[in-house]
Amino acid sequence: MDRQRRRIQRECDILNRERNVIETNRYAFNDFFSAAGNSIITFGFAQDRYDALKSLISQASKKIVILNGDPQLENILVNYFSEGNHGTFVRYSKHSPKFNVFYNMTNQQIVDYIRDVAKHSGYFNVDVVTQYATAFLTILSQYVKHPSLSSMMDMLSHSDGEIIGFGRHQDVGEDVINKISVNAAAGHSFRDIINSIYGAFANITTERCQGHFNLLNSRRLERHDVTLINIDSYNPYIINHYFEKELRLSQTDYHLIINEVNLNEEDGLLRAIEDRSRIRKVTLISGNVLTMVGSTDHLHNFPSQILFTANFSQTDGLDLLQQYGSYQYHFPSRVLMHRPTLFDPIPGTQTQIGAEERLRVRLVDLNGFIACLSHGLNQNIILTRRLI
Repeated sequence: MDRQRRRIQRECDILNRERNVIETNRYAFNDFFSAAGNSIITFGFAQDRYDALKSLISQASKKIVILNGDPQLENILVNYFSEGNHGTFVRYSKHSPKFNVFYNMTNQQIVDYIRDVAKHSGYFNVDVVTQYATAFLTILSQYVKHPSLSSMMDMLSHSDGEIIGFGRHQDVGEDVINKISVNAAAGHSFRDIINSIYGAFANITTERCQGHFNLLNSRRLERHDVTLINIDSYNPYIINHYFEKELRLSQTDYHLIINEVNLNEEDGLLRAIEDRSRIRKVTLISGNVLTMVGSTDHLHNFPSQILFTANFSQTDGLDLLQQYGSYQYHFPSRVLMHRPTLFDPIPGTQTQIGAEERLRVRLVDLNGFIACLSHGLNQNIILTRRLI
């Protein structure tokens, strides 16, 4: 019987290779990132994710742009590059507020964004605000080649009468002048909206911003290996919706990293990230990626994943593990061949191969491992006790 059970166990072991899960005592970050496509880094301690990000940066083959909502990451990267690590780094934050909002956008693109903010903010006079904004930018464009938030705020420091005077001096036409002169209430609303936009961006820009950087300036993007933009704001709709516009308009090929940013369906940034992930490289980093994006429905384009087992959410973790699929788990099973009778009191049993469907990685399988890594949802999964 023991010989038969051992034979059955060997057959089960062969059948269970279908699972394609490798258990190892150590695994190198660099091996993962050199092969990874769109990826997710989630759960664990913050330091785990920082170490993964630094390894990702060291393996990068193209420029990296990080949209960041974690106040600690900036200092982590400043220290990382000051230690002499390869590459150049630039940040746009309260320590370097040189991000130029609207720079390189067309007047119509700016007006469309302002209209969206007005609608979201509940303004009832959206149409006349849009007319005022169009006329205002027509006048401003006579004085600056690339209208931006800072140049708009500069002109808005003047009264409507003075702005009309600027327009007449440039012969912009009475139809443009009339949209300013007869829409005083819209002018007040427009100023409120622009002030709200500036407030949302106050951590990365100034009223007199002289920089020329945003995601539409490909020449500035290509100057540095890693660009960090802090987009944590008291008004996430304004700032997230703006970066949705920039991501859709940007033609530059860079590796986009989204780190601890509050995303939702409403502001459009999540959809823009999903769309970009179909044609460009994108990485999502979060203490809980499902809290950040809402559901696994938004993760279909992110097959390469690092799930740290520390602080692993039972519910969200199971949702992520289900993405890896299931397999038929085979095991030796004792089968009753006949029941005991008066004439044959010893029951007859036989060892056969039993089977049940299991997830390729279950929560219980993670015990003793520091991380679960996958280069693709249908490829090998690695459970490791140490990352190097």
